[in-house]
Amino acid sequence: METLKEKTLEELEEMQNDPEAIDRLAQESPEVQDLQLEREMALATNRSLAEQNLEFQGPLEISRSNLSDKYQELRKLVERCQEQKAKLEKFSSALQLGTLLDLLQIEGMKIEEESETMAEKFLEGEVPLETFLENFVKLEVELALPVHLADLAGMMRIPRKARAV
Repeated sequence: METLKEKTLEELEEMQNDPEAIDRLAQESPEVQDLQLEREMALATNRSLAEQNLEFQGPLEISRSNLSDKYQELRKLVERCQEQKAKLEKFSSALQLGTLLDLLQIEGMKIEEESETMAEKFLEGEVPLETFLENFVKLEVELALPVHLADLAGMMRIPRKARAV
């Protein structure tokens, strides 16, 4: 390629009036050719990266959908856990120690009545001695259990420092 320095003044004036010649001269310059080569390489790289991105799109969409499903599952589990916690708190507050002691006392009175009824039946001769002894011992053991539990509950009400003294 011929440079502008090698041209005569007349050739330069002619070239000035010929846009195609100026365009051809610019296209043939090493700088423009280097830029075009860089541009083509950048386009090829971009195309390659775009194709790779398209390959990742399917698995990415599937993973995104799975993540969304798992998040919804987690939200439902958290909600369910909170509901269960509320039920548990309601249940535990309903079963306070005082309520349990009252229930134990009622049960103790029932067992005591059964024990007295059985003793009366034995004294009246309605129940044989062996049957009376078996049942009476069971009832007395059952009667002692609420008493021990009430004692334990009373100990629990006393602060730990007071018990240690």
